[in-house]
Amino acid sequence: AMRSDNPQIFWITNRFGYDSDTRRGTVVELYSYYSAKECGQRIQKLAQAVRKMCSVLNGNQPVFSRELALHDALLASVTYDGEAAGSAENPEPFTAYGALVEGKAVCQGYALAMKLLLCYAGIESTVISGASQGVAHAWNAVLLDEEWYYLDATWNDAEQRIRYDYFNITSEVLQIDHMVDPVYPGEGGEEQYNLWIPECTAVTLNYFNRCAVYLNGFDEENDQRLLARLQSMLAASSTMLAIRFDSSMDYEESVSMLITDQPYKLIYLMQRANQSYGSVNRFAMEDIQYTKAKGQNAVTIWLRLDSFQEP
Repeated sequence: AMRSDNPQIFWITNRFGYDSDTRRGTVVELYSYYSAKECGQRIQKLAQAVRKMCSVLNGNQPVFSRELALHDALLASVTYDGEAAGSAENPEPFTAYGALVEGKAVCQGYALAMKLLLCYAGIESTVISGASQGVAHAWNAVLLDEEWYYLDATWNDAEQRIRYDYFNITSEVLQIDHMVDPVYPGEGGEEQYNLWIPECTAVTLNYFNRCAVYLNGFDEENDQRLLARLQSMLAASSTMLAIRFDSSMDYEESVSMLITDQPYKLIYLMQRANQSYGSVNRFAMEDIQYTKAKGQNAVTIWLRLDSFQEP
């Protein structure tokens, strides 16, 4: 609990000793991975990295914007260390130090780094342990406007892209592909557990609810809503498009009609955006890639921009 609540104390090992006597009472001895000098050097490096990462913040941002800015800054600077995932020989990828200073981490390092950054931004969070795809895993629960949400920064780090499928999701959505470890002491003597688990039911600050284009059909009104977003993407040289479908729409059919089958709505509106928007950027009509978030009725699409010059 101490290590999870204080990611800045990254040098403490998993070893400890204790003793007791009538004079001193019970004494617990903790151990460090590094010498006192090495600890001091690493503490300074971590503090510098946190200050640099938090430079994306300003005093006027609401909590959602602060969380989003730190999430994106972290994922832009860290890569998943697959080699360290199966070994504990090098402790750094399992710490906030590994993520923020070394730029390499496993899920625990991502979660601890996210907690540390959120703490500096004045946002309460905790580290949750569990499993995904049968492998031990860690992520965060974040308290925003008095409501808890789950945030899995590791699974949002899609190699060269940042996605938001696990940004402020509910317990129901999380349980589609995550399993939360039991609350201590658990049943059957589990080795992994949580000291407490918040109930995450809020949807107000879910990423797709806040930032995605909302579609409740494929009529002209919805076309105009999506066209406006595509035009703003051209203006900003942005290539990531998030769309959320109304719950009344068939999800698979909607994704198909939008991207892969008739009436190819996305291609049609990309062409309209190219024709209507005066810019050096144009959407390429090929290399459209996407990932589904069916549990949230959403899809994330990555487009490609081609430079354009008037003849």
